[in-house]
Amino acid sequence: MKVTKKESFKRILIWIVASGIYCAGVNLFYTPGGLYTGGFAGISQLLALLFKNTQFAQYNVQGILYFIINIPLFIIGIKAMGWKHIAKAIVIVGLESLCFSFIPIPSEPIIQDYLVNTIIGGALNGLGCGLLYMGFGLGSGSDIIGMVLAKKYKGLSVGKVGLCINIVVYAVCAFLFNLDVAIYSLMAAFVASVIVDKIHIQNRSVSVNIFPTILMRSANGYTQILTGALLFLTDMDPTATKRNTWW
Repeated sequence: MKVTKKESFKRILIWIVASGIYCAGVNLFYTPGGLYTGGFAGISQLLALLFKNTQFAQYNVQGILYFIINIPLFIIGIKAMGWKHIAKAIVIVGLESLCFSFIPIPSEPIIQDYLVNTIIGGALNGLGCGLLYMGFGLGSGSDIIGMVLAKKYKGLSVGKVGLCINIVVYAVCAFLFNLDVAIYSLMAAFVASVIVDKIHIQNRSVSVNIFPTILMRSANGYTQILTGALLFLTDMDPTATKRNTWW
């Protein structure tokens, strides 16, 4: 299905807003509060610590590092899935890198209460990610790795790969700092995941124009539409408005 210029502009606008919100959560709440996000953004946060006592300490190098560590994954993704599929990931990571670089990081936490700081940071993080996926966006390197490995190994999924990367990030946080940092970072990740799910579920009603299909009622209140190796979810609510969704 061909995407019109209006739809393309709308998606890019959503990507810009989503990237800004996501990076604001990290730069304004995570980093000043000593928290770390998951995925490759969290890895770039940890790598930025290497420049803390150097001449580059006065600069926010996280955005540059974030883009650099994603480059090998862009190459892997292009070889495995093609240029068109990875192009939007490059655009989104570029937007996020710019936001990471230009959104200032306060020297002191905006909110002194550690728990409130964690909740707000996680909420912004989740809102940004949710809007990104709602705008048909592909996330950073962890999503690319997940898609490549899921394509190669049947037992893996994008979510499982992302979870493994996050476990490594938070384990490093616990080792380098203390258990409190890892626990509060995990709490922020939980808040983010709840927000992402809320946004994603409300945009999950779909009509799939691929045949043949097999309809199976699942225990969790949704109908699973199985088409070959593809799995789509559609709301059981018969009053919900059906619309075509192309991923």
